[in-house]
Amino acid sequence: MAARTKNTRLRTRLTRRQRETLREFERQVLALRSPATAATYRPVVRAFLAELERPPSRIRREDVAAFLALYRELAPASQARALTALRSFCRFLAEAGQLASDPTVGLSVRVPRQEKRVLATGQVARLLRASLDVPPDSWRRPIALRDRALLELLYGLALRRSEACAARVGDLDLTRGELLVRRAKRGQPARLPLPPSALEALKRYLREARPGMVRGAPGDPGDPGTLFLNHRGGRLTEGYASKLVATLGRRAGVSVYPHALRRACASHLLEAGVNLRVVQLLLGHTELETTARYLGLGQGELRRVVEKALDITPRE
Repeated sequence: MAARTKNTRLRTRLTRRQRETLREFERQVLALRSPATAATYRPVVRAFLAELERPPSRIRREDVAAFLALYRELAPASQARALTALRSFCRFLAEAGQLASDPTVGLSVRVPRQEKRVLATGQVARLLRASLDVPPDSWRRPIALRDRALLELLYGLALRRSEACAARVGDLDLTRGELLVRRAKRGQPARLPLPPSALEALKRYLREARPGMVRGAPGDPGDPGTLFLNHRGGRLTEGYASKLVATLGRRAGVSVYPHALRRACASHLLEAGVNLRVVQLLLGHTELETTARYLGLGQGELRRVVEKALDITPRE
């Protein structure tokens, strides 16, 4: 497989055997991953197979390296995602006995580590205040109440934007103050307790704003059951949620996006002395080390947090 220049288009046609292999990979591997992961891996693997000049059972290390060279003009993170997709595919072939060994073993892409800036509590407070910065009688008041409820969930429960947008009215238990969160990535749905401010914001949105947002054809209730609705009465999309948060951030003088609120919640809880295991459960991570990496904790910091959290030595 020869590397191509930046402007050379990738091949798109697959042989029958390649199509069958791709379908099996989708059925046995991608079907078990999150929709977002599957949507990232599928086009990479398909493009790799289209460029491959031999059957999938004869993939060599140089084939993978040559394909990754086509991504060298892209950001390191994009290159790393491509390698991750191919690593998953080749591991699938090796475990199925179609490859004698995994040709991606030892291949790596250097991704510069970036310092992740965490929003300060004061910045989050300014953002929340900006969400309701409209007169009580303004036509935008219902939208403002929705925006405030969305922000409270993104920050108060450290939700991913996809999890917040997928929430349904039936997932809320206002009596017990809980929300059933349907995890965007691998993991079981979790019923999480709502912070008081988030609970109050949701009650106001459901009482004063959402009923007027519901739309539908004559004879159709029109209510899709989705918690957060757009101005047309449809489901609030993830892209719209990102633009909304960025717009509110500019109004508050804060550079922000939805995931920054999730990271800020987790960091603020840890700073307040909350057990790292509790933060892990809130984030929906299956491994404690994932939570540590997410929060940018080094091995020494992780050790200190765990020792403090698990210290049961009796005090004199």
